[in-house]
Amino acid sequence: MELYPVNTNLVIEPVEQASQTKSGLFIPDSAKAKPQKGIVKSAESHSVYKPGMTVLYSKYAGIDVKIDGADYLIVKERDVLAAVVEDAV
Repeated sequence: MELYPVNTNLVIEPVEQASQTKSGLFIPDSAKAKPQKGIVKSAESHSVYKPGMTVLYSKYAGIDVKIDGADYLIVKERDVLAAVVEDAV
């Protein structure tokens, strides 16, 4: 099944927080924060955000949906705070 967003919405796959810190401490599920980083899975053709882009979005933005066992978030474009560029100089 594929989702096609309308009205300036994006379909984002949230990127889960690591369950272990750099120092080796394990973070229990109850202490993990809601993800604020994700990968755009689908967007309207005229959107500035394209599938595959990594973005940061507002903490309480969007609606959580589960499709075919995978978790997605449908957010408005205005709730996206920034695009992440990994290879920035």
